[in-house]
Amino acid sequence: MSRILISFFPIGTLAAFRFGRVSRWLEDGNPPPETTEEAEEFFLMWCRGEKEKRISQEESEQLLKAEPVECGGLRLPDGRIVHQIKPPKGLRPRSESSDKRLAQYMRKTAFFLPPLPPASVRFFDDFSLEEQQQIQRLRTHWIGVRMFKDRLKLGRVLVVLLFGLPIVLLAGVWIAALERTPLTGRWRLILLTPEEEDHISKALSGQNWYKSVINLLTTPEAPAPAVVPLDDWRWQWVATTLRRLEAVVVNEAARIDSTGDVNATCPLPAQQAYSGIPTPPSTGYPIKPRPRMSCMIHSALPGGDKSTGQEHLELGPPYSLLLMEKNERNAFSYGFGGKGAGGIVVYTGLLDEILGEGVPDANANAQQGFWSSLLGSTPRARPQPTEQQTLHLACVLAHEMGHLLLSHHLETLSQQQVLWPSVLGLTVDLTRAFIWPLTSVPGSVENWTR
Repeated sequence: MSRILISFFPIGTLAAFRFGRVSRWLEDGNPPPETTEEAEEFFLMWCRGEKEKRISQEESEQLLKAEPVECGGLRLPDGRIVHQIKPPKGLRPRSESSDKRLAQYMRKTAFFLPPLPPASVRFFDDFSLEEQQQIQRLRTHWIGVRMFKDRLKLGRVLVVLLFGLPIVLLAGVWIAALERTPLTGRWRLILLTPEEEDHISKALSGQNWYKSVINLLTTPEAPAPAVVPLDDWRWQWVATTLRRLEAVVVNEAARIDSTGDVNATCPLPAQQAYSGIPTPPSTGYPIKPRPRMSCMIHSALPGGDKSTGQEHLELGPPYSLLLMEKNERNAFSYGFGGKGAGGIVVYTGLLDEILGEGVPDANANAQQGFWSSLLGSTPRARPQPTEQQTLHLACVLAHEMGHLLLSHHLETLSQQQVLWPSVLGLTVDLTRAFIWPLTSVPGSVENWTR
């Protein structure tokens, strides 16, 4: 709807320029007729603020064959005099216009002068014929100016609607799509409905998440990196660290009691099960709910449900995990939602860097047996991660979990797949709409070049 209305922007722009020109014409190019001081005093006393009498459709058709009179105006067959607004030339119909169009123009711009107040008739009769004509011309002028200003005011309202309605609609979409993030309370723009979020989350849940990651990392130049086998000891190390972090997240997410008080802190079984894990401090914005502005507006309306739409998707943990053989020292999060629809990918290059921090070579002090010494081989000892190395890994995983808890992938998806394509489409439509009047006037490029 907004894109359709934006196409009217050029019309509104041209109309705005025309209204500016008409306003200058009203101020400088349309002076009142010259009158004597007595005639002007009579007008100010008896005729100021008088309203015109509009003509009918039948009378407008009769005006097409009417002849002008000396005092100004057109005479109907019954002898009545009809006066007209005298707008700038650009607003008048051309002489070759059809009778129907001319009749419509007459009906909008023609009028009868109202009768003089009875008390003023005897004073009007005391004026000379020339002064009476001056008074009539003065009445015609100011009635026409007032009618023209009324039409100009209506046109300005239409221009404001042409400009303002698309902006209001876009602003309404923007406000309704605002969403408050957990933990920080930051407002962000999500242009996906909760139903669309659920659809994407279900498409990524379970084993589909792993397939999606493989497809994401597969390029025409090279396949995705190899996946580290599940029996590799590094899987156990990373998975154990991740599950301990998830337990803390579950504890914090459950801080909301049954009444919905975000500041409530109630004893939790999960806290007892993981008593050795420090609990994060209570926050003003809980982890789980992500209220949208549209939901808050609906809940504030009379009869609205206060809890409707206050939570989107399910709580994230447990997250999926994938270790891949790649020398790059990196890790990233992908997906959003529950049932494994979000997870973390860790490259072995990052694990090698963490395990190599401040740790001597594990093979340097290894004891060689007789057969090993005889065969010349050195047994490879399994590294035992230190507490500092596990803490380093936990910081990396916690950083990626933060992206999953705050659904940053959803925010990125909304911007890349909806917001920027929509902005680009609106810009293209707006550009084409502004170019259209320029191309339609001289004709097509092919005819113009001929």
